[in-house]
Amino acid sequence: MERALTRRRIKKRPRLPDESQVMAKPADHHLAVLQQQLGNRAVQQLLAQQHQLQSPAPVQRQSEEEQKEEEAQQPPSIGEIKIEKAEVEYYDIQGETIDEVVRQIQDDRNWYQYKYEYQPKIKDGLVTQVDIRVLTKIRVPRWIDLDWQKATNSERERWLQILESFPIHDDKFEDETELPQQWLLGPAWKDAPDALKNSWRGLLQSMQIREENLVETIRRRAITLQKRLVNQPETQVKEVLDKFIKEVQLEQEQYNRQREPGRRQKVSLNVSALVQ
Repeated sequence: MERALTRRRIKKRPRLPDESQVMAKPADHHLAVLQQQLGNRAVQQLLAQQHQLQSPAPVQRQSEEEQKEEEAQQPPSIGEIKIEKAEVEYYDIQGETIDEVVRQIQDDRNWYQYKYEYQPKIKDGLVTQVDIRVLTKIRVPRWIDLDWQKATNSERERWLQILESFPIHDDKFEDETELPQQWLLGPAWKDAPDALKNSWRGLLQSMQIREENLVETIRRRAITLQKRLVNQPETQVKEVLDKFIKEVQLEQEQYNRQREPGRRQKVSLNVSALVQ
């Protein structure tokens, strides 16, 4: 049976250290619940749906041989993902009105930076697992001309909305990825049947449309990198990584075309724009 399981640890997003006197109220309970549900939820849901459609009705009892066969078909672990606590970098902006400030923020497209580190496990010259560690830096504006005591209610509300839109996480995210063998073809993936490729693309798009924050976006990309590296020859690892980084940059350009800095919003990408 195809399924995907994860172990995870997530803590909710912190207040901005330098902005504590002007921060909005903590995220509501609904957002907190969504954060607690991070992990391979989309993988689990999609594979469960596929299994329900493709599998016959379960039998009441299984023989020992059937149990062993089922265990052998379980999706293998392909490595861990760690997204480290975000480093926050403040930069000063000036303006007499909230409109002037917002225009400066909207011109800033370099609002976060990331670095992917990887540690592959090699057997017989092939990658069997790969652990991914991601370092992120979030750039957050600081309105140095703001006099909080003199600001109007509308200015305060808009500025708080802007600060809340920056996706800072206060602890590292840990996740163990398990994927079905059918997707772990290494170099042979380019010759895989279209139906198999479409099932993978469908999974990625299902995950992307559910993404609520930067951690989920980075995690989806890291799973993609793991999937690409597993069963690759050791000599091809760097080439695969370099290609992945270039495609992540292209995907981020698509995000930037839709995203309005300073506002919380959902971004929905066409499957052709996703890193696959």
